[in-house]
Amino acid sequence: MKALLKVEFERAFRSRGLLLSLMVGFILAVVQFIVVVIPRSKNILEYFHGNASTYPYSVFNSWLGMDDTHPYLIIYMTIFPILATLPYAVSYFEDRKKGYIKGLCTRAKRNHYLMAKYAATFVSGGIVVVLLMVFNLILTASVVPSLIPVGNGLFKLCGVAMFADIFYTHPYMYILIYLLMYFVYGGVFASLALACSYIFDYSFFVIIFPFAIYYGIGIISPYARTVATQLINPRFLLTMSQPGIIMEVTFFGEIIIIGILAYAVYMWKGVRNDIF
Repeated sequence: MKALLKVEFERAFRSRGLLLSLMVGFILAVVQFIVVVIPRSKNILEYFHGNASTYPYSVFNSWLGMDDTHPYLIIYMTIFPILATLPYAVSYFEDRKKGYIKGLCTRAKRNHYLMAKYAATFVSGGIVVVLLMVFNLILTASVVPSLIPVGNGLFKLCGVAMFADIFYTHPYMYILIYLLMYFVYGGVFASLALACSYIFDYSFFVIIFPFAIYYGIGIISPYARTVATQLINPRFLLTMSQPGIIMEVTFFGEIIIIGILAYAVYMWKGVRNDIF
Protein backbone atom coordinates (compact mmCIF):
# COMPACT_ATOMS: atom_id res chain seq x y z
CA MET A 1 0.00 0.00 0.00
CA LYS A 2 2.80 2.44 0.88
CA ALA A 3 4.53 1.72 -2.42
CA LEU A 4 1.30 2.39 -4.32
CA LEU A 5 0.75 5.64 -2.46
CA LYS A 6 4.29 6.76 -3.31
CA VAL A 7 3.83 5.93 -6.99
CA GLU A 8 0.45 7.64 -7.26
CA PHE A 9 1.55 10.79 -5.47
CA GLU A 10 4.66 11.01 -7.62
CA ARG A 11 2.53 10.65 -10.74
CA ALA A 12 0.09 13.26 -9.46
CA PHE A 13 2.67 15.90 -8.57
CA ARG A 14 4.62 15.41 -11.79
CA SER A 15 1.59 15.58 -14.05
CA ARG A 16 1.13 18.23 -16.71
CA GLY A 17 -2.39 18.79 -15.47
CA LEU A 18 -1.07 19.87 -12.09
CA LEU A 19 1.35 22.29 -13.72
CA LEU A 20 -1.39 23.74 -15.94
CA SER A 21 -3.77 24.16 -13.03
CA LEU A 22 -1.09 25.85 -10.92
CA MET A 23 -0.17 28.19 -13.78
CA VAL A 24 -3.78 29.29 -14.26
CA GLY A 25 -4.27 29.73 -10.53
CA PHE A 26 -1.07 31.68 -9.93
CA ILE A 27 -1.73 33.95 -12.91
CA LEU A 28 -5.13 34.79 -11.42
CA ALA A 29 -3.56 35.43 -8.00
CA VAL A 30 -0.84 37.68 -9.41
CA VAL A 31 -3.17 39.67 -11.68
CA GLN A 32 -5.51 40.39 -8.76
CA PHE A 33 -2.55 41.47 -6.65
CA ILE A 34 -1.22 43.80 -9.34
CA VAL A 35 -4.55 45.32 -10.36
CA VAL A 36 -6.24 45.59 -6.96
CA VAL A 37 -3.82 45.28 -4.06
CA ILE A 38 -0.80 47.28 -5.23
CA PRO A 39 -2.82 50.46 -5.99
CA ARG A 40 -4.48 50.18 -2.58
CA SER A 41 -1.14 49.73 -0.83
CA LYS A 42 -0.01 53.13 -2.11
CA ASN A 43 -2.73 54.89 -0.16
CA ILE A 44 -4.41 52.67 2.43
CA LEU A 45 -6.17 55.70 3.96
CA GLU A 46 -7.81 56.74 0.69
CA TYR A 47 -11.36 56.33 1.97
CA PHE A 48 -10.65 56.48 5.71
CA HIS A 49 -11.83 59.70 7.36
CA GLY A 50 -11.14 58.86 10.98
CA ASN A 51 -14.69 57.96 11.89
CA ALA A 52 -16.57 54.74 12.61
CA SER A 53 -18.26 54.65 9.21
CA THR A 54 -15.00 54.32 7.27
CA TYR A 55 -12.22 51.75 7.20
CA PRO A 56 -8.71 51.72 5.68
CA TYR A 57 -7.57 49.21 3.13
CA SER A 58 -6.36 46.07 4.84
CA VAL A 59 -5.62 42.45 4.02
CA PHE A 60 -9.16 41.45 4.89
CA ASN A 61 -10.91 43.68 2.38
CA SER A 62 -8.24 43.54 -0.34
CA TRP A 63 -6.96 40.00 -0.84
CA LEU A 64 -8.51 37.68 -3.40
CA GLY A 65 -10.60 35.73 -0.90
CA MET A 66 -12.56 38.79 0.29
CA ASP A 67 -12.36 41.08 -2.73
CA ASP A 68 -15.82 40.59 -4.22
CA THR A 69 -15.90 44.03 -5.86
CA HIS A 70 -13.74 42.84 -8.76
CA PRO A 71 -14.19 39.88 -11.13
CA TYR A 72 -11.21 37.84 -9.93
CA LEU A 73 -13.00 36.08 -7.08
CA ILE A 74 -15.92 35.30 -9.40
CA ILE A 75 -13.46 33.81 -11.90
CA TYR A 76 -11.89 31.69 -9.17
CA MET A 77 -15.25 30.40 -7.98
CA THR A 78 -16.27 29.70 -11.58
CA ILE A 79 -13.23 27.59 -12.48
CA PHE A 80 -12.88 26.04 -9.00
CA PRO A 81 -13.89 22.47 -10.02
CA ILE A 82 -11.79 22.63 -13.19
CA LEU A 83 -8.70 23.64 -11.22
CA ALA A 84 -9.31 20.74 -8.84
CA THR A 85 -9.94 18.18 -11.60
CA LEU A 86 -7.08 19.00 -13.97
CA PRO A 87 -4.13 17.76 -11.85
CA TYR A 88 -4.89 14.05 -11.61
CA ALA A 89 -8.61 13.22 -11.69
CA VAL A 90 -8.53 11.92 -15.28
CA SER A 91 -5.62 9.55 -14.58
CA TYR A 92 -7.86 6.68 -13.48
CA PHE A 93 -9.79 6.92 -16.72
CA GLU A 94 -6.51 6.86 -18.66
CA ASP A 95 -5.14 3.94 -16.61
CA ARG A 96 -8.19 1.90 -17.54
CA LYS A 97 -8.14 2.87 -21.21
CA LYS A 98 -4.41 2.26 -21.66
CA GLY A 99 -4.38 -1.02 -19.73
CA TYR A 100 -2.01 0.26 -17.02
CA ILE A 101 -4.33 -1.00 -14.31
CA LYS A 102 -4.23 -4.55 -15.72
CA GLY A 103 -0.52 -4.95 -15.21
CA LEU A 104 -0.56 -3.22 -11.84
CA CYS A 105 -3.40 -5.28 -10.41
CA THR A 106 -1.56 -8.52 -11.16
CA ARG A 107 1.07 -7.45 -8.61
CA ALA A 108 -1.04 -5.56 -6.07
CA LYS A 109 -4.50 -5.67 -4.58
CA ARG A 110 -7.02 -3.75 -6.63
CA ASN A 111 -8.61 -2.02 -3.63
CA HIS A 112 -5.16 -0.80 -2.53
CA TYR A 113 -4.61 0.70 -5.96
CA LEU A 114 -8.06 2.31 -5.87
CA MET A 115 -7.46 3.85 -2.45
CA ALA A 116 -4.01 5.12 -3.44
CA LYS A 117 -5.47 6.64 -6.60
CA TYR A 118 -8.26 8.29 -4.60
CA ALA A 119 -5.82 9.72 -2.04
CA ALA A 120 -3.54 11.20 -4.72
CA THR A 121 -6.47 12.65 -6.64
CA PHE A 122 -8.09 14.12 -3.53
CA VAL A 123 -4.90 15.69 -2.18
CA SER A 124 -3.71 17.11 -5.52
CA GLY A 125 -7.14 18.60 -6.23
CA GLY A 126 -7.34 20.15 -2.79
CA ILE A 127 -3.82 21.54 -2.75
CA VAL A 128 -4.14 23.28 -6.13
CA VAL A 129 -7.24 25.29 -5.20
CA VAL A 130 -5.68 26.32 -1.88
CA LEU A 131 -2.17 27.22 -3.05
CA LEU A 132 -3.22 30.11 -5.26
CA MET A 133 -5.26 31.62 -2.42
CA VAL A 134 -2.40 31.25 0.06
CA PHE A 135 0.01 32.77 -2.45
CA ASN A 136 -2.28 35.78 -3.00
CA LEU A 137 -2.81 36.15 0.76
CA ILE A 138 0.96 36.22 1.40
CA LEU A 139 1.49 38.78 -1.36
CA THR A 140 -1.28 40.98 0.00
CA ALA A 141 -0.11 40.75 3.62
CA SER A 142 3.37 41.83 2.51
CA VAL A 143 2.18 45.26 1.32
CA VAL A 144 -1.10 45.94 3.18
CA PRO A 145 -1.60 45.92 6.99
CA SER A 146 -3.62 43.19 8.70
CA LEU A 147 -6.08 45.50 10.43
CA ILE A 148 -8.76 43.72 12.45
CA PRO A 149 -12.17 44.03 10.70
CA VAL A 150 -14.83 46.15 12.39
CA GLY A 151 -18.60 45.75 12.30
CA ASN A 152 -19.41 49.11 10.71
CA GLY A 153 -21.30 47.72 7.73
CA LEU A 154 -18.40 47.85 5.29
CA PHE A 155 -17.93 44.09 5.58
CA LYS A 156 -20.79 41.94 4.34
CA LEU A 157 -20.63 39.55 7.27
CA CYS A 158 -23.42 40.50 9.67
CA GLY A 159 -23.46 39.50 13.32
CA VAL A 160 -25.46 36.32 12.68
CA ALA A 161 -23.31 35.16 9.74
CA MET A 162 -21.54 31.84 9.99
CA PHE A 163 -18.29 32.21 11.98
CA ALA A 164 -18.83 36.00 12.19
CA ASP A 165 -17.49 36.10 15.76
CA ILE A 166 -14.27 34.46 14.56
CA PHE A 167 -13.92 36.81 11.60
CA TYR A 168 -14.24 39.96 13.72
CA THR A 169 -11.83 38.74 16.41
CA HIS A 170 -9.41 36.31 14.70
CA PRO A 171 -9.73 36.91 10.95
CA TYR A 172 -6.80 34.69 10.01
CA MET A 173 -8.47 31.81 11.85
CA TYR A 174 -11.60 32.51 9.80
CA ILE A 175 -9.53 32.38 6.62
CA LEU A 176 -7.89 29.13 7.75
CA ILE A 177 -11.30 27.49 8.25
CA TYR A 178 -12.30 28.43 4.72
CA LEU A 179 -9.00 27.33 3.23
CA LEU A 180 -9.42 23.93 4.87
CA MET A 181 -12.89 23.71 3.35
CA TYR A 182 -11.49 24.75 -0.04
CA PHE A 183 -9.11 21.82 0.26
CA VAL A 184 -11.95 19.43 1.09
CA TYR A 185 -14.27 20.78 -1.62
CA GLY A 186 -11.45 20.65 -4.18
CA GLY A 187 -10.61 17.07 -3.24
CA VAL A 188 -14.22 15.91 -3.30
CA PHE A 189 -15.01 17.48 -6.66
CA ALA A 190 -11.84 15.95 -8.09
CA SER A 191 -13.00 12.57 -6.79
CA LEU A 192 -16.26 12.98 -8.72
CA ALA A 193 -14.22 12.50 -11.87
CA LEU A 194 -13.06 9.15 -10.53
CA ALA A 195 -16.65 8.08 -9.89
CA CYS A 196 -17.78 9.00 -13.41
CA SER A 197 -14.80 7.36 -15.19
CA TYR A 198 -16.97 4.31 -15.84
CA ILE A 199 -19.66 6.32 -17.64
CA PHE A 200 -17.84 8.23 -20.37
CA ASP A 201 -15.60 7.17 -23.23
CA TYR A 202 -13.71 10.46 -23.54
CA SER A 203 -11.49 12.15 -20.95
CA PHE A 204 -12.96 15.57 -21.75
CA PHE A 205 -16.31 14.53 -20.30
CA VAL A 206 -14.60 13.10 -17.22
CA ILE A 207 -13.01 16.51 -16.57
CA ILE A 208 -16.25 18.40 -17.24
CA PHE A 209 -18.47 16.16 -15.08
CA PRO A 210 -17.48 17.71 -11.69
CA PHE A 211 -17.98 21.15 -13.24
CA ALA A 212 -21.48 20.10 -14.37
CA ILE A 213 -22.34 18.83 -10.87
CA TYR A 214 -20.94 22.02 -9.34
CA TYR A 215 -23.17 24.18 -11.52
CA GLY A 216 -26.07 21.76 -11.38
CA ILE A 217 -26.25 22.24 -7.63
CA GLY A 218 -26.12 25.98 -8.24
CA ILE A 219 -29.08 25.77 -10.62
CA ILE A 220 -31.31 23.96 -8.14
CA SER A 221 -30.08 26.11 -5.23
CA PRO A 222 -32.85 28.76 -5.56
CA TYR A 223 -35.52 26.06 -5.35
CA ALA A 224 -33.86 24.45 -2.34
CA ARG A 225 -33.61 27.86 -0.71
CA THR A 226 -37.33 28.39 -1.20
CA VAL A 227 -38.00 25.17 0.69
CA ALA A 228 -35.25 25.22 3.31
CA THR A 229 -34.22 28.94 3.28
CA GLN A 230 -30.61 27.82 2.88
CA LEU A 231 -28.05 28.38 0.17
CA ILE A 232 -26.64 25.15 -1.27
CA ASN A 233 -24.80 26.65 -4.24
CA PRO A 234 -21.12 25.69 -3.74
CA ARG A 235 -19.99 28.99 -5.24
CA PHE A 236 -21.87 30.86 -2.50
CA LEU A 237 -20.91 28.45 0.26
CA LEU A 238 -17.23 28.96 -0.55
CA THR A 239 -17.39 32.76 -0.83
CA MET A 240 -15.79 34.12 2.33
CA SER A 241 -17.81 37.33 2.27
CA GLN A 242 -20.97 35.17 2.51
CA PRO A 243 -23.45 36.67 0.01
CA GLY A 244 -26.44 35.03 1.73
CA ILE A 245 -27.56 32.97 4.69
CA ILE A 246 -25.23 30.01 5.14
CA MET A 247 -25.85 27.35 7.75
CA GLU A 248 -23.04 25.27 9.22
CA VAL A 249 -25.03 22.09 8.54
CA THR A 250 -25.17 22.96 4.84
CA PHE A 251 -21.58 24.19 4.67
CA PHE A 252 -20.19 20.94 6.07
CA GLY A 253 -23.02 18.51 5.34
CA GLU A 254 -23.28 19.09 1.59
CA ILE A 255 -19.69 18.20 0.82
CA ILE A 256 -19.77 15.21 3.20
CA ILE A 257 -22.77 13.77 1.35
CA ILE A 258 -21.20 14.38 -2.08
CA GLY A 259 -17.89 12.96 -0.91
CA ILE A 260 -19.40 9.78 0.52
CA LEU A 261 -21.46 9.17 -2.62
CA ALA A 262 -18.49 9.78 -4.93
CA TYR A 263 -16.19 7.52 -2.91
CA ALA A 264 -18.80 4.76 -2.61
CA VAL A 265 -19.54 4.71 -6.34
CA TYR A 266 -15.86 4.82 -7.24
CA MET A 267 -14.85 1.99 -4.91
CA TRP A 268 -17.91 -0.16 -5.62
CA LYS A 269 -17.51 0.06 -9.39
CA GLY A 270 -13.72 -0.19 -9.15
CA VAL A 271 -13.80 -3.44 -7.23
CA ARG A 272 -16.60 -5.00 -9.29
CA ASN A 273 -15.57 -3.79 -12.74
CA ASP A 274 -13.85 -6.38 -14.93
CA ILE A 275 -10.50 -4.97 -16.03
CA PHE A 276 -9.35 -8.01 -18.01
